[in-house]
Amino acid sequence: INRIITDNITVNAQKNFSYQLFNESGRLLQRGLLLKGSNQIPVGTVKTGVLFLRIQHHNETYTEKLIKR
Repeated sequence: INRIITDNITVNAQKNFSYQLFNESGRLLQRGLLLKGSNQIPVGTVKTGVLFLRIQHHNETYTEKLIKR
């Protein structure tokens, strides 16, 4: 995952995951599914600033801090 983003977040997933995208105040902006392989999450309409991408699969949870420009 590239930490500096503009129009899309690219995620290469090793298996299927669900995701949630939050802004820096914790507001949920998007949610969806990531399939095994390369995925694009469109964020062109999201305001610039800090975003948090939470990726989950059963009991595994990962959170990535991103900067939208």
